[in-house]
Amino acid sequence: MFAHTYIEYLDVTYGWDSVLKLLKTEDYQECFGKSQQDIYNEWVEFLINYDQ
Repeated sequence: MFAHTYIEYLDVTYGWDSVLKLLKTEDYQECFGKSQQDIYNEWVEFLINYDQ
């Protein structure tokens, strides 16, 4: 239900090239300089403010 917002968040915040790199490497630290948990927490904040 919210999967599209996760990709949208990553694209808007870090750029499409980083999203594509994540799909290839599955390494959040390498792609975003942050842990998967940090990115998740940021996405949750994004959802809270989504459509506001």
